[in-house]
Amino acid sequence: MSNTDKFFEHKKSWSIYKDRLLKNYLPLYLSKILSTKKDTLFIDGFAGRGVFSDGTVGSPLIIKDCVNNAITHSNYNTKIIPIFIEYKKKNAKALEQALNCNWCYVINGDYKEQALDIIRRNSHRNIFLYVDPFGIKHLQYNIFEKLAENKNSVELLINFNSFGFIREGCRLLNVEIDDELEALADTETQDAFVNDIDNMNRIANGDYWQEYIYMVRDKTYTAKEVEPLFVNEYMKTLGEDFEFIFQFAIKTGEGNVPKYRMIFATNHIQGALYMSETMIKCNNDMMLENRGNQASIFDYEFSKNSCHDDLLELLKKASEDEKIIDAKDVCLLMYIYYGPKYLHIDIRTALKELEVEGKVVLHRKPDLTKNGKPTKFFDFINNTILVEIL
Repeated sequence: MSNTDKFFEHKKSWSIYKDRLLKNYLPLYLSKILSTKKDTLFIDGFAGRGVFSDGTVGSPLIIKDCVNNAITHSNYNTKIIPIFIEYKKKNAKALEQALNCNWCYVINGDYKEQALDIIRRNSHRNIFLYVDPFGIKHLQYNIFEKLAENKNSVELLINFNSFGFIREGCRLLNVEIDDELEALADTETQDAFVNDIDNMNRIANGDYWQEYIYMVRDKTYTAKEVEPLFVNEYMKTLGEDFEFIFQFAIKTGEGNVPKYRMIFATNHIQGALYMSETMIKCNNDMMLENRGNQASIFDYEFSKNSCHDDLLELLKKASEDEKIIDAKDVCLLMYIYYGPKYLHIDIRTALKELEVEGKVVLHRKPDLTKNGKPTKFFDFINNTILVEIL
């Protein structure tokens, strides 16, 4: 039995969180994307069989159900076209049977070739690309670069085995792989594809990754310490093509070491706001469940109380450059400065408090209702609210 066959025996504990992230985000994404009135392709690059041997569903069936529900309840005559790419012929056949519908398309082929071709031929459509590979060897950056060229709505969600990348880098550059790195890197799902340094450069879109491997060799940093540095550099690389980049570290058990990094990229601020909130919620759930649902003083319910002070501090810093800031940008800055900590409702509540205290003025667009009364909404995602710092 191959490694990929073993993978589909049952869903691993960490896969629960990446599937939950996808399932929680898709309804938000689909409700918004349908309103663009443009057809949308949803590409699952490494679709698998759709169902694990224990009966647990995988990403294709999650995607199918979310799309079907969104279209059923939509007033727009807009197409959402799910495309599932699967390299193994027997898995592709099993997936077709699991999906059992004529509006989901299964392609039995190589992700690198198929995804690039689909993206090239559909520059007139919105595209969501979900990349959840076996290992890291097929994560060619040129596909993401081509996706970013699309001027419509494009979103990218990658399941990145960052420790697997570092382990592979150590192997190729003849750097000793210690027991800790061997334990952190997921080697169960590596395939038979022969990797080399040139391919690693194509994955990272440069050779900068080698610097971090040599840090491990020279014992300047351990592999555990190098991993977040490398991930940060990889996200900067994505930042050359996408405006908004976020990541969610999937961790299991009590350890603080990520099993995988879910990396999201888009050029559209609403997608960024929706995904950042979804990642925060998944992170809060994951931390609580990893502790056996035992609360602690570090829980979200406690930390959210500092939102008012953090927001005021952030606005004071921002006011040094400009006095009036879009609340959407404020929300993203909160994520960048303080990490995945505050939900939209926390920021809305803090804005209300600051408005009452006379520390900010909120300029709502439109400023009047149809009846000529002042608008009072605080939904800055679906409306425009400008924050003036006093």
